[in-house]
Amino acid sequence: MKTKQLPKGWREVELGDICEVLTGFAFKSNLFNEEEKGKPIIRIRDLAKGKSKTYYSGKFEEKYLVKRGDFLIGMDGEFKVFEWKSENALLNQRVCKLILNKDLVIPKYIYYMISKKLKEIEDKTPFVTVKHISNKQILSIKFILPPTSIQNSIVSILEKAESLKKKRKDADKLTKDYLQSVFCEMFLKENKFEMKQLEEICVKITDGSHRTPQLLNEGYPFLTVANMGDKDFDYSFTKNISREEYLDLVKNGCRPEKGDVLFSKDGTVGKVMRINETKEQVVLSSIAILKPNFNLIKSIYLESVLKTDFVLNQAVDKKSGSAIRRIILRHLKEVEIPLPPIELQQKFASIVEGVEKLKEKQKQSKKEINIMFDSLMKQAFNGELVK
Repeated sequence: MKTKQLPKGWREVELGDICEVLTGFAFKSNLFNEEEKGKPIIRIRDLAKGKSKTYYSGKFEEKYLVKRGDFLIGMDGEFKVFEWKSENALLNQRVCKLILNKDLVIPKYIYYMISKKLKEIEDKTPFVTVKHISNKQILSIKFILPPTSIQNSIVSILEKAESLKKKRKDADKLTKDYLQSVFCEMFLKENKFEMKQLEEICVKITDGSHRTPQLLNEGYPFLTVANMGDKDFDYSFTKNISREEYLDLVKNGCRPEKGDVLFSKDGTVGKVMRINETKEQVVLSSIAILKPNFNLIKSIYLESVLKTDFVLNQAVDKKSGSAIRRIILRHLKEVEIPLPPIELQQKFASIVEGVEKLKEKQKQSKKEINIMFDSLMKQAFNGELVK
């Protein structure tokens, strides 16, 4: 295949041509503390947060000190590059630091160039328990390297596009916070309404299937928490079951029906979804199916109240252990919520419907911004963004 002609001064390089990779040190965990003694220590879990509450009180080599602005990569699980934005901290094992030749490359340019490449490596990496990336794989990442003046121009363009993505994300959060605020103001403030347990205002609260049937590539969808979206299931990676299995599980109440509200008890706990149409599909036991008594409560109100921390905190507080891993159906049934008159629930439903229309517009805007950003990234990879 003919190699694409690059502009003068541009070249294709491997990351190892312009950078070294320093792998973190296996610091002794018995010297870790949360009393702020010593230096903060960076573990994989701290990368996304950009800060650490765990400290190391022992001696260390200066080379393992990470400074604000350094770029780090988590080497297990999800492969991503992060800019460290907190105080100086120590580089722990399973995290590596890029030591860049800043005469040849603008650090933020590397951030943009290798992010997509790391994702490609992650997708291709087989795993048994957890995926792992090596120094060699990181150093062999190939990308286009223009002169530093052009790198600055590319970074400037991509930063503006990324800023638009952040604004869209902030707008989505404001929309969610607005609904939470309206709900709390209408229904939780001043304890104006009688409290009722969920099992008192639902006709039935049940689990999905407690057994996993034989899964097929075709047939009737067998859905898990991972398939739950905001308004409908994500069918892009669905497994299926036979008609016989489907009919058997329907008899056992594992099919959500129009008006039901779903609540995830395992995995990502607290995901909520209202069913707007009865379909030929069933769900796993990690999902609870709540069937409202429509004389007492509207589905849209039940969905909204289940999304609040007010509900999740009640269910979680009754669980054993400190980590949120699963919620027992019996505890979910005992959760208490305020029960306002149907007329007030309807008023709130109208507000929710208005916000959902706004969210659809935001969703389309977000999609267009993401397409634009991906297009810019592709052009940058191909040396087409700035010439």
